[in-house]
Amino acid sequence: MTSATLDPRQATLQRLLCELVVSLLVVGAVGVPVTAASTTVRVVAAPDDPGVTATHTATAVVGSKSASDSLNGFTVDYSVSSSPADVSNVGQNDVVRVGIDTDGDGTIDTDVSDDLGEASVSNNGHTIKFGFGGSYSLAENDTVVVEYNDTVNPDSAGTFDVNVTINPQSAGTPSTAGLEITSSSTPTPTPTPDDPDSGGESEPEPTQPNVEVVTLPEAASASATHQLRLHVGSANASEPIEGVVVDYERADPRPVSFSNVSVGVDTDRDGDVDAALDDRVESVEVNSDGTIHVGFDGAYTPDRDDVLQFVFEGVVNPPAGDHEVSVVATLGSTNLTVTGNFSTTESISGTDDAIRQGFLVASPPAAEADATHTAYAVADTGVSVTQVTVGYPAAIDIGKLDRSNLTTFGINRNGDGAVDSNLIAAVESIETDANAVTVTLADRQRLRAGEMFVVGFEPVRNPSLGTYATAIRFDDRPTERATLVVGEPTTEVFEFESNNESRKLVRASPAGSANVSLDSVGSSDVELQQLSIAFGNASSSVVVGSGGDMPAPAGVRGQELGELTLQHSEGNVAGVTVEFTVAKSRLAEVQYGPRNVSLYYRQDGDWRRKETGLVGETATAYQYRVEAATLSSYSVWAGPSRPNRRPDIQIREVALNRSDIDPGTPVRVSVAARNVGNASGQQTITASINGVVVEQSTVSLAAGGSTTVAFAHTFDRPGRYDLAIGDASVSVRVRQGRTGTPSTRPTTPGFRVPVALVAAAIVLLLEQSTTGEDTEDNS
Repeated sequence: MTSATLDPRQATLQRLLCELVVSLLVVGAVGVPVTAASTTVRVVAAPDDPGVTATHTATAVVGSKSASDSLNGFTVDYSVSSSPADVSNVGQNDVVRVGIDTDGDGTIDTDVSDDLGEASVSNNGHTIKFGFGGSYSLAENDTVVVEYNDTVNPDSAGTFDVNVTINPQSAGTPSTAGLEITSSSTPTPTPTPDDPDSGGESEPEPTQPNVEVVTLPEAASASATHQLRLHVGSANASEPIEGVVVDYERADPRPVSFSNVSVGVDTDRDGDVDAALDDRVESVEVNSDGTIHVGFDGAYTPDRDDVLQFVFEGVVNPPAGDHEVSVVATLGSTNLTVTGNFSTTESISGTDDAIRQGFLVASPPAAEADATHTAYAVADTGVSVTQVTVGYPAAIDIGKLDRSNLTTFGINRNGDGAVDSNLIAAVESIETDANAVTVTLADRQRLRAGEMFVVGFEPVRNPSLGTYATAIRFDDRPTERATLVVGEPTTEVFEFESNNESRKLVRASPAGSANVSLDSVGSSDVELQQLSIAFGNASSSVVVGSGGDMPAPAGVRGQELGELTLQHSEGNVAGVTVEFTVAKSRLAEVQYGPRNVSLYYRQDGDWRRKETGLVGETATAYQYRVEAATLSSYSVWAGPSRPNRRPDIQIREVALNRSDIDPGTPVRVSVAARNVGNASGQQTITASINGVVVEQSTVSLAAGGSTTVAFAHTFDRPGRYDLAIGDASVSVRVRQGRTGTPSTRPTTPGFRVPVALVAAAIVLLLEQSTTGEDTEDNS
């Protein structure tokens, strides 16, 4: 084939086309970013200024992989960014709202806050995991929404990568969102999904109006203080508030007057009033139809997150039961109507006692020893408290105590004896007078029936051997007797109730033991009969009882027969013997024999199996005994025998947050590990790059358990790297050229991929044109 000769026009055209190809390739090579594909996750900060404490809203759309699964976990990982947000202070109480948006309109259709079990922080305060009980199922295209306070924004303005994962413990794959942080000195226009230059981010999730109602006390027909917390929602936040009408269904508000109404605003949703609005109230009108009208001067406009708090003193509670309150708020030309609920309880005839049960524990209990004294006072009904007083007989000299002597002060809400709400910082003063210790709070604290104040102070010199009558009192209400036992050995059981469940406080001396009988604890299928608790080498107090829901052990073959939750305070338990029965009818129903019963107990977050001993039977039940290491949540199962028990921890999935990067950009790899064996076990997961080990992590998993392990690595040099996790591997390409931390979310459309395609097409056309001419010349 001879070479083709081009006429001048063809030569000129070819030269122009070649110049165009070179120009396009140069433009594509300068690094103009390509618009990122739209994602299914979003993280929004409000406010979005650098370095401030903000409320973050994270959303994730459920894909086909997670459809039909239960919602068990939701992880927001800020650590993948070079300047991550800080969630060190975020806890379960900071969750503002959590739920599922089923129709994509931005509002929560299914509230799952009752299923939220934990909010745990890891990665040096840069990753937060929300754990759920699995009570709610997910459907494809559902949106999981979690909004939480106390998050510190990155220190500088920019767009920062955040990985969001649904059900990370089930090998959920993380998706990356861009957290937009804007400079406070240069306002950034609100981006919209239709604007390609905006990064595809929309406005923060709207908040919905709601009202919460609390009454103190909760006793029926009592004169009470009612607290209403009204959130008008983001859609109404730009209108001035002009009036609020509170319409009670059955309560009588007629004793309320202008002087015993107070109004304030909680700007950060922490439950405390940040600014009083009493000077904005122009009128209070109470009507015989059960309504309270509060008029405002129209000078206050609520912000997006503001919560208005109304306190009405003197409302007469309705009869015992559940009741509804309707609230109509006038904001500009809008009338907003929301409803709330509250409950009242039966009054106890012939008594107005505030304390149902009181007891006092000395540690150590030895005679003539300097000890820590801890008082427990269980609320009889809903009560509001500003002072707690512990009184001693003349035989005990408590000396002079002040704030420095206070070791414990707070509220226990679930009956396990441990402090759930620490109030030491809220203490205004502590005084000793006439052999009594009085702790005064700066603000009134509310207890529900069955909740208890826990007060500890030291040192107090124990008296001689004996039993002493002490007393505990809330404010100026009637006192409750509390027994203090000094001496050893001694074991005592104090009975009380919490959350409508029977519980007992067990005290024992060093190396002592206690037998606790809990009648009718459990269900008709599985019933706890006896606990034998052995204590270690120090005096101890333990609260035991039934109650609480825990997820069933995973990966266990057979049928769960029942659950027993025995809660305990941190104590000195050396061993526990549990005796329980299983109904014969239940075993016949699941078609297992009496020797196929096992007990699982929960320790350090994992389920552990214990062999049970069949010790007897009655006409209706089999009797079992098992020894465990500690009080715990127990699950009783019937299933096949397990002769070959061994762990088998496998790596199920390896996922990269990015595989094509610039030098200096951190890469985060997540691996899902699952124990598919039938016994608990440990395994060290090793991450290596080109055969060189760079990081290791050891995981402990119960049978059927799973977890997600994350590694991070920064590559400084261009090239292609093989990153191996166990037997699985992925490839990472580090591009030649740019160094430093690149922008993680492009905001302008680029031409890199289109330019390459156009250039290739033009070259191909030129080759075909030349080939055609050659063929024509040789024909």
